[in-house]
Amino acid sequence: TRAWTHGPNARRSELSEWILCPLRCAGRMRAMGRVGAAPGAPSVAAFAAAAAAAAAILLLLGPVPARADVCKCGDAKFNMGNCSVAIHECGCLHHITKWRYKATATETHSGASSGTQEWFKSKDGAGEQAIFVLVNQHLVHTTPTSPDPCNCFHQDTKLPNCTLRSTVCAMFNNTGDVSAGKVSFHAWATDMTSGDVAEVSQYAQPEAAAAQAAAELFNTHPADAKACGISD
Repeated sequence: TRAWTHGPNARRSELSEWILCPLRCAGRMRAMGRVGAAPGAPSVAAFAAAAAAAAAILLLLGPVPARADVCKCGDAKFNMGNCSVAIHECGCLHHITKWRYKATATETHSGASSGTQEWFKSKDGAGEQAIFVLVNQHLVHTTPTSPDPCNCFHQDTKLPNCTLRSTVCAMFNNTGDVSAGKVSFHAWATDMTSGDVAEVSQYAQPEAAAAQAAAELFNTHPADAKACGISD
């Protein structure tokens, strides 16, 4: 008989051995023609029966958990304007076959996070993707009255019968721009009276982005342009 040790996971492991070893042994026994087998030694049929029984029990116990990746982790920092970003990076022996990297970027003041970005061939690649996702997906302007994220600012302009709010955020066009420190500007123009909004993206200068967003707002909403005294 076989002794059970260290709980159900050990049982699953031992049962796996019971399945593999008899099949291997059966192959060897066939190759050797069972020459010199001791009287009363188990037959190939007995081994096969034991394997089938072990397989049935293994199905009842459930799958053997996959071995966790072996990782070595560290922390880094990234600053962009008023944003202070903490990066947690790990190099892992992924699936025990390849060395791969994952990273999480978190803005320290707001707590906004990129979530874990995985699996990349380089540490820099993982970190850049994490920063890109954080800035472009989680540090973004949401509503005209919501607080500005650390990479955004707004300015209100009083017009005859309305208030125009211009909000501009620094973002990245791609992950390569992260390492290059190259930002572009995304802008929103909001008529605070009507609530109408227009937005533009990928401008080199914040002023140009804000001006184009306002032009888009008034072009697409003529009533706002008239109420704000931009057109007759």
